[in-house]
Amino acid sequence: MAPLVVLNVAEKPSVARSLAEVFSQSPGSVNRPMQREAAQIFVSENVKFPSVLRQGSGRPATGPDVAHTMITTSVRGHLASQDFGPQYGWSNCPPMALFDAPIETTYRDDMQPLMNMLKSKARSVGVLILWLDCDREGEAISDEVRTVCLEGNPRLNGKIFRAKFSTVLPQEIRRALRSLGRVNEHWVQAVQARSEHDLRVGAAFTRFQTLRLQKKFEGFSDRGVVSYGPCQFPTLGFVVERWARIETFVPEDFWSIEMSIRLNADGTVHNNQEGRDDDTPPQQQQQQQPPSLIMADSSSHGEVDSLGQSQHQ
Repeated sequence: MAPLVVLNVAEKPSVARSLAEVFSQSPGSVNRPMQREAAQIFVSENVKFPSVLRQGSGRPATGPDVAHTMITTSVRGHLASQDFGPQYGWSNCPPMALFDAPIETTYRDDMQPLMNMLKSKARSVGVLILWLDCDREGEAISDEVRTVCLEGNPRLNGKIFRAKFSTVLPQEIRRALRSLGRVNEHWVQAVQARSEHDLRVGAAFTRFQTLRLQKKFEGFSDRGVVSYGPCQFPTLGFVVERWARIETFVPEDFWSIEMSIRLNADGTVHNNQEGRDDDTPPQQQQQQQPPSLIMADSSSHGEVDSLGQSQHQ
């Protein structure tokens, strides 16, 4: 039986390279030369782990390791964007109409080569594994990659898996390969809802306040668009908060301790208490000996070289 061919898609080229390196380290794997199309493409044959077709629950897989041919590539963040159709341009409708206007999903021209590559590779594989970042935004990008690959190969429906990982360390990648899950549809819908809200509110209020100010103030039309966005006010709040903290800052004194530990010839820590003349008055001993600190992990003493006073700026 021929090994199952798997298309692995990462969110960025650096992650794809890390994945390919881990796959190439699988015992007995055979690596083909790297190809370059719209993105780098790596191929490793005879990569063994529990059959991907027996996974999907997100729990560690059981069963024998079987050979897979791993094709690995990447995207560069989001493939798609959302906007209103040309019939909803600035001069074609009032701002209020944007709250109910249909939203179209579009792909920029610079994304077309990447989409064509994904569709082409999807036609030659039997399984798709999505290695996008493990957050809500990564889940939404996973949905975009899934949509494009299904356009190229509808037979992938039901054979699309989601890898969950926090780092690209080899042990983490191997663990993810043995506990594949599915795309979290709730996270996808959450991102889509937020994106739609941002688009509708931002576009409607940007047009409303720009047109309103242009009519109210002479010469304002030459100043361009007055943008509004749900993210702009929180971001502005962060900037103002930081500015206010700097403006109201009051310097405070603080103390720093510099210390050193002297070692004997045999490598042991020199004890400053040894060899002290017990006849020396305690007050004079205190003047002769610098302050000492007890180390947290032993009973050895360290000498304080200096005490310095500074001020927070």
